[in-house]
Amino acid sequence: GTPEKIAAAYQKLFIETHESSSFNEAERWGSGDVRVEKASTRVDGQKVQITTKYKVRESVEKPIFGLSIYSPGDIGLVDMNTYQLNKQTGDLNTGDLVEIVWEVPNIFTKGKYRVSVGCTNASFHKTYDQVPAATDFRITNETPTGGLIFPATKLQSYKVTRRKGAKSVK
Repeated sequence: GTPEKIAAAYQKLFIETHESSSFNEAERWGSGDVRVEKASTRVDGQKVQITTKYKVRESVEKPIFGLSIYSPGDIGLVDMNTYQLNKQTGDLNTGDLVEIVWEVPNIFTKGKYRVSVGCTNASFHKTYDQVPAATDFRITNETPTGGLIFPATKLQSYKVTRRKGAKSVK
């Protein structure tokens, strides 16, 4: 084939897709007014794409959809939702289907990551559905960085003790 087709085929070797539509019912919770129907992940060299599909079982006003990503050690790394991203979801009617595609930079280190997804009312006081292990993704190659955030850090002390007779470097 052409160089472009060969390059595209090579790149596809590093793309992983995972989909879930059956969830552990004992772990999920919420009123069920809006339910997660399917969650999937797609990983490539630059990004992790998470797609969630919901079905509205009872009409709701301005729901908030969100997700969390947990490390291989089950530590929360990423939390995001439509409210934080200033996405107005509008009112939803019984029978509506909602598909949301999230994109996160692929800055993860090697390992398996768990994705939790859910939906609440606009005030966060009523959970419609929360699926703690909706899907997952695996990173197989090391990335240039292992940090997800760079928190504000203070240097409390910097001290150099020189040995006697040492000359200062200019």
